[in-house]
Amino acid sequence: MEANTVHRHEMKSLRMLGMRVKGMQKMAIIRSLTASDSRKVLVTVRMRLLTVSTTMISRLPNTLRTKMSE
Repeated sequence: MEANTVHRHEMKSLRMLGMRVKGMQKMAIIRSLTASDSRKVLVTVRMRLLTVSTTMISRLPNTLRTKMSE
């Protein structure tokens, strides 16, 4: 009877450990996806800013553009 109780306790501990590992794996996947998404957002924002600034500069008169590039 006592050996059976110990075995059940060990099984429960292993199950808890397995659940913890699965949870950690899920969190790691979520973190990597979030990091990937934030990098994509940063790249998109940078591209958008570059496009806007290029458009604004192209609309300036030629005299101002040459002064800005100096």
